[in-house]
Amino acid sequence: MPDARSQARDAAVCHFWRDDPVDRDPYLFALLDCARDPAIYPQLRRLAGQGAEVLPIYQGQALTELASVAPYLVGFGAQLDIFDWFWSEGWGASWGILLWSPVTPKTLRNHFRKHTKVRSDDGQALLSRFYDPRVLRMLLPVLDARQVVEFWGLVTRFHAESEDGAEIIDFNHAGGVLKRTGISLAGGDQGSSSSVGPAAGSIASR
Repeated sequence: MPDARSQARDAAVCHFWRDDPVDRDPYLFALLDCARDPAIYPQLRRLAGQGAEVLPIYQGQALTELASVAPYLVGFGAQLDIFDWFWSEGWGASWGILLWSPVTPKTLRNHFRKHTKVRSDDGQALLSRFYDPRVLRMLLPVLDARQVVEFWGLVTRFHAESEDGAEIIDFNHAGGVLKRTGISLAGGDQGSSSSVGPAAGSIASR
């Protein structure tokens, strides 16, 4: 009999791809944070060596100095091998976030590069760790409508684990109005959804 984690994995696959192995959409990506676990970076290097789409978000000196703890864009493709690795090792451990986009990985990577830094109220440049699901869950609801549209860019939907890993949190928007839907990974529970209007406050400008 399948254990709870295996059942949750099957529920996640069904949610992301409607459990269609013949016509599985290949446009699911992950943004993975190598700082979360020392095992992530060596595995990404192995995957890249096998032909997987693995692109660093950082570039130049930042990548040279921080390669082993940097964020990477990873294409899951139409197979489940990379997804199953992420699920078995990283789901519930804040390894990263998932997202859908029909554009090329390089185009998507360039979009996210624009969001790796923010400015504090006193003008100091800070690294933004939006690819950490704990950060994303707090960040998106405080963006105003313009910032939501700018952040989304070429992405159709974001996904993050819930705090306890028991739900997939889906984020999308319509005209900058954020919609958050919680998808339970336990059988029979449909989760919850809510719309979040543009926030009165906003994050520091990029």
